[in-house]
Amino acid sequence: MLSGPSFREQRSFERFARDLVRLPEPGEDPLAYLLPEARWQELAHGVPDEAAWLMALSHATGVYFFPSREWVQTLLRYLKLLRVTQLLEAGAGRGYLSAALAPACAVLGIRFRAVDTGDGEFVSNLPVYAGVERADALSAAREFKPEVVLYAWPPPGQSV
Repeated sequence: MLSGPSFREQRSFERFARDLVRLPEPGEDPLAYLLPEARWQELAHGVPDEAAWLMALSHATGVYFFPSREWVQTLLRYLKLLRVTQLLEAGAGRGYLSAALAPACAVLGIRFRAVDTGDGEFVSNLPVYAGVERADALSAAREFKPEVVLYAWPPPGQSV
């Protein structure tokens, strides 16, 4: 017989996940809601199976990709170095990454668009960031003509 977490343990983990993975509050610094890389490393180090823990975090939040503050800052420096003027985030999901990229791109003068079909496989109570448009990635790419398409973590069967 398989032994999994108890109901209370599951609910406790879901509360933990919702506190850990959230969208920014109004007026909050656009990167403040993202965890620093050191905190992600600390969390991952304390679990016996990192892949299973991340999958459980995805199930609890509906988010597939957990960027750190440093990851976003590095991406933005790279985009600036390449002189990117238009960036499309395809498969943006709930907009966990979009919420950081949209305001940062605006400051850098990069036109940013985030799209998702809304067909993700995990459902959670995490709201969808207002900047995510319901649209097909290929149609959005044809219309927007971005220099860079960021498709961080497409769910199975939804790659471009």
